[in-house]
Amino acid sequence: MEEGLCDRLETDQPCQVRPAWNKKVEEGLCDRLETDNIFYFPVPTLTVEISQIENALISEIKLTPSQASVYLLVTCNGKMSVKMISDKLSMPVKDASQAANDLMKAGAFISITETEFEAMHPRFTAVNMYRRMCSRENLEFKPNKIVDNIGVFLEKFFDDARTK
Repeated sequence: MEEGLCDRLETDQPCQVRPAWNKKVEEGLCDRLETDNIFYFPVPTLTVEISQIENALISEIKLTPSQASVYLLVTCNGKMSVKMISDKLSMPVKDASQAANDLMKAGAFISITETEFEAMHPRFTAVNMYRRMCSRENLEFKPNKIVDNIGVFLEKFFDDARTK
């Protein structure tokens, strides 16, 4: 195993990384093993596909397929009008508007104007949407690694779209 430093974690302990896994610590995909202070990268980020994230949004957060598609589009590309969302996803304007407004109510989007929306930071919104889903479904809110990794995975896309 190779060694490196977990820069984003508050430690000087060495990381041990399986060579086949992506070693981008800055992506935040380390898991700390409580017993030995060694960090492993459990998610090979290069093999995660956006469809897996979309499926996780649907299964874990209970978004509709339209909401998941709109969330990913705006999160990864920056603020958009309902018309632009509609065009890019080939969905009726009414459906795009409904999905964007639902995401705003879920705490994922803010409205810039009546027809223009921007996503909030994915690390915040993934957990926030999950918390609201748990409350709505009368489920106990507890840590969910899948939801956490949604935010981690989307963070780079979110940042890149806003620092063009």
